[in-house]
Amino acid sequence: MARVDVPSHVFSLAVAFVSLLLASLLVATAGCSERNAADRIAAREQSPKGDTNARPGTPESPPYSPAVPPAPPPAEAQVPAPTPEAIARATAPPAARVPETVNWSGGDPLEGREIYGMYCAMCHGADGAGKGPGAAALNPKPRDFTSGAFYLDTNANNKTGEDVDLARVIREGPHAFGGSPAMPGWKSTFTEEQVRDLVAYVHQLASTSNQGG
Repeated sequence: MARVDVPSHVFSLAVAFVSLLLASLLVATAGCSERNAADRIAAREQSPKGDTNARPGTPESPPYSPAVPPAPPPAEAQVPAPTPEAIARATAPPAARVPETVNWSGGDPLEGREIYGMYCAMCHGADGAGKGPGAAALNPKPRDFTSGAFYLDTNANNKTGEDVDLARVIREGPHAFGGSPAMPGWKSTFTEEQVRDLVAYVHQLASTSNQGG
């Protein structure tokens, strides 16, 4: 093969061109590496702390917030239980709901004894035990005052045997308060003072028996 002699200045130009080309490639490669490194740093700064899987271009995750349990429902208002007095008033007959304006205490039992003998002993008995001559024909039987037990609450206060209870039964009759229809009311017969005296005597019959007299 024939030898070809290349002039020295051509060879020098070729070497210079190759060197320039290699230098350009190295600069381009370095620039790409720097841009990639900058992109990775920016991606890490934009990602939430602790998220090592964040990638450039992915949306930022919302900040962590602990779950808050739902608030309990408001407690229902507690309705207070009705008092015995309220129950007594709600279930009382109309006559027992009428307000009382008279003080039935302070009667004279001696005067009451005279009235009792004339009007009450026939059924309730001379001693108040409920076994008078007329008791046999009555059902229910007349009240035994000597027992000290009274059952009609005539003013709806959940108490029985008070002065007002006895006075109202005498005046209106037991039937007005859910009692026996056998006893009539004596409102048109007795004055308030006579009713007061009868109340005092009936209490005396009950207390005498309770004391063993």
